[in-house]
Amino acid sequence: MPNFAHTRETLVDMCPEHTPMIRGKHGIGKTELVRQICKEDWGGLRCCELQGSQLSDVGDLIGLMEIVTIRDEFGVEHKESAWVPPYWFPKDGKPFCLFLDEINRAAPPIKRAMMQIGNDHRLLNFALPEGSRVICAVNPNDEGDYDVEEFDEAEQDRFFEIELSPDHSETMDFWRKSHVLSVIIAYNEANKGDTYPNAAKEAAKISTKRNANGKKQRGPSPRSWFKLNKDMQRALARNPHVYDGQEGRNRLENLAKGWVGPNIAGRFVEFYKQHGLGLSPKDILTAPKWTAELDHEIAELSKSIADTIRFGESVCGWIMEHEDEMHSGKKITDFGKLLSRNLNDFMHKIPPECAVQLSSTQFDKYRNTHAWVGIVSAASPELMQYLIECSNTNT
Repeated sequence: MPNFAHTRETLVDMCPEHTPMIRGKHGIGKTELVRQICKEDWGGLRCCELQGSQLSDVGDLIGLMEIVTIRDEFGVEHKESAWVPPYWFPKDGKPFCLFLDEINRAAPPIKRAMMQIGNDHRLLNFALPEGSRVICAVNPNDEGDYDVEEFDEAEQDRFFEIELSPDHSETMDFWRKSHVLSVIIAYNEANKGDTYPNAAKEAAKISTKRNANGKKQRGPSPRSWFKLNKDMQRALARNPHVYDGQEGRNRLENLAKGWVGPNIAGRFVEFYKQHGLGLSPKDILTAPKWTAELDHEIAELSKSIADTIRFGESVCGWIMEHEDEMHSGKKITDFGKLLSRNLNDFMHKIPPECAVQLSSTQFDKYRNTHAWVGIVSAASPELMQYLIECSNTNT
C-alpha cells in the first residue's frame, strides 16, 4: 500500500480536475497530509475542510435558497428563487482545495452532494473556481470496525482511490519534527503495534477485547497519541514533577486511558516508570530547537554524575556513528551544524565537572582519529572555549 511519501507524490502530480479518494484508518494523518501538500507543494493553496459526519443538513453544504426580485427586458419585476452560495464557497473567485472528509459517514443527501462536488467540481449552479482541487477521504470498513456506508462500483469508478498505509518511520519522523515527547516516541518505536488503529490486534489486544459491559475498548491512533502528548506537555510545563512517584504514575495512567485505552495506558505508564521522559542521544542532537523538556530531563540526569558521564559518552558515540553525514568534503553540512549546536547546548547544561571529563575521555581521545571532533571544533568554537574555561576552573 502507498505510504505518505508515495501518496504525496501521486497527489502533487495529479490533474486538478481529477479527484482522489484516500482510504485509511482514523487518526493516521490524512488531514495533515492534505494540509502539508496545500502549503508546501501547491504554493500555499487555501484548504477548506468539510466533514461529512458533522454536516447536519444538506443546506450546510449546498447553501440556501432565497427569493430575489428581477426585472425582465420589458421592465416588469418578477420574484424568483436563487441559491445563495454556502459559507465555504470562495467569494474571491480564486482556486482552492476542498477536502471532503468522512464522506461515507454522511447522511445520504449530504453524501450525494459531496459525491457530485467530487465528481463534477460543481454543485447546482456553482462551479468551483478554475484550478481548484477536490480531495476526498474515507475510513475503510474491510474488518467491520467502522459504522460507514461503502460505495458501489458506479460510485467508486468516479474517483482515483489510494489505500494509504503510513510507514511507522514516517510517523516517528513527523512526531520528532513536531516536538512530541521523547517518551511517547520511544514507547511507540519499541511497541509499533500500539501506534495505529488495529495495526496488530494480537500485539495491542484492544480491538477484540471488551470490558465488563461488553463494550469494545478504545484503542490508539497517531492522532490520539499526539493529543496525549499535548496534554502531557501542558501538565509538565506547569509542574515538571507532575508524573513523579506513585501518585504521578496514577495521574498519568488516568490521562493515557482516555486517549489510548486502558490496556496500552498501563503498558505506557510502566514504560514511563522505567525510562522517565525517555531522553536519548538522538533526541538531544537532532532536536530542531532546545525545549523545556530537554532542560528538565538533563536536570534530572545531572543529579547523578556517573549517569551524566555515561549518557554523555553515548551522545559522543552517536555523533561518531554519524560523522560521515556531518561533512561533505571540507564543508560542514547543515546536519553537522545542528549536531554541533545541540552538543554545545548539552555540554553547557550538565555539571562543569562532567563536561571536563567528557572533554578528556571523548574529545581529546578521538581528536586525531575521528573527524567529528574537528567538525564540532570548527562549527562550535564557543563550546571549545567553554571546555577550556571549565578545565581551568577545575584545575
